[in-house]
Amino acid sequence: MKQQLLIERQLSGQIKLSQIDTEKLIAHMVEEELNRRKRQGTYNGKFGPVTHFFGYQGRSGHPSHFDCSLGSTMGYTAATLVQHGLTGLVVTVNNVTAPASEWRCGGVPIIGLMDEIPREGFKKTDLVVPSENVELKAKTY
Repeated sequence: MKQQLLIERQLSGQIKLSQIDTEKLIAHMVEEELNRRKRQGTYNGKFGPVTHFFGYQGRSGHPSHFDCSLGSTMGYTAATLVQHGLTGLVVTVNNVTAPASEWRCGGVPIIGLMDEIPREGFKKTDLVVPSENVELKAKTY
């Protein structure tokens, strides 16, 4: 676990969370606790964890109807852009608070979203898409 926390970081400087076996850490901690309880005589069961990593997508709830509609729309838009020879773009869907028939789809050049963010251990010319924290108390959220 310590080695996983010290691995090479993302270009943004953040830890690569998808490379950390948190599910194995939790299983280990549960096993340690159950062993402690066995020594105290308060537990006599067996523990045989089977862990699996589903990635970021597997850590959320089931997609809503909106999620499915947005995902399908984005996929269709991406295919349409590629079909017309428009590559190097990130799909955009605007007006998503309106009915789906009023959504407006398009693409934005990915280079327009990137920025030079000097980070220790990375070249000055490395470009990244800066991450933004979600402010849970903001009006937009």
